[in-house]
Amino acid sequence: MRSLIGAEAPRIYGQDGVLKLLHTASGADRLAHAYLLVGPPHVGKMTVALYLAQLVNCEDPESGSCQTCGQCMRIASGHHADVQVLGLPTNDDGALGTQIRIEQVRELRKQASLRPYEGRTRVFILQDSELLTNEAANSLLKYLEEPPPGVLLVLLTADEDALLPTVLSRCQRIELRPMSISDLQEVLNSDFSVDEDRAGLIARLSGGCPGWAISACREQGILDGRLDALGEQASLAEGDLPSRFRFANSLGSAFYRDRPRVREVLDLCQSWWMDLLLFTAGVPDQAVNIHLAEKLEAQSRNLTLPQTHAFLNDLTRARDMLERNVIPRLALEWLMLKMPVPGGQAA
Repeated sequence: MRSLIGAEAPRIYGQDGVLKLLHTASGADRLAHAYLLVGPPHVGKMTVALYLAQLVNCEDPESGSCQTCGQCMRIASGHHADVQVLGLPTNDDGALGTQIRIEQVRELRKQASLRPYEGRTRVFILQDSELLTNEAANSLLKYLEEPPPGVLLVLLTADEDALLPTVLSRCQRIELRPMSISDLQEVLNSDFSVDEDRAGLIARLSGGCPGWAISACREQGILDGRLDALGEQASLAEGDLPSRFRFANSLGSAFYRDRPRVREVLDLCQSWWMDLLLFTAGVPDQAVNIHLAEKLEAQSRNLTLPQTHAFLNDLTRARDMLERNVIPRLALEWLMLKMPVPGGQAA
């Protein structure tokens, strides 16, 4: 168990409806004992979880979350003793583990049995809850069946289908959706002084997820890394079978060390092939990676709609395999065999 680390509570963009729902429930004393925040990476799940923590500990309950009292400011700065985060453990070699273990959930249950130290409510935020082992999920279920008073549990996930149905049924589900690209572009332009063209590019690449977009505005390396990764996907679509197998082996090995990064790579692969589908269908203006229109146009000439559509289905199936503990290298090699080759069917 570790304290939440942060400098200040970031502004929550694009989730006004969610904030209003929680504020109303708090004012009517009808907050649930456990919430499941569902949404893609960087959409704002952690910032909403922080807002909930402030909501139940603010010194001015009528304001909901004033952001200025001692409780709210300590939560924002990551120094509140009653707000803790549970996430992937660190192994002996310093690398992150790949699953949340039962020992961590047992420690959570132990901490939850204690009275709040400095606030009204103890808050536990469970990141990447889809990565709970079966044993950890069942231990968490015992907590959810008999939740102690004065405790709020917030589960964050990008893949709720990977959670036990019994865990899902005992949490109040709230879905966080990405912003529209135009709204996010306006935010980047007005609040972060990003010029219109660059704001439009970042907004499209983020898929409407403000967390990634804001980070990319502040750190050029993030955007450069994304553009380099897109270039790799473009090259892969034109590559031969040996180069595709090297990619599969490299990504398969990384899956054991950094599963979130592998998911991001597969997200980029999906983004590229969705754009190829749009170009093949004759609607290129809807593409996300429109800044690479020349490359997309060239590749789409050698593809058919059935090919691109079939490969996107294969990509979804490969991701399901990875989540079902198929050997990563084999699942990814299978995917590379399914990828259409220039001017042909599949490798």
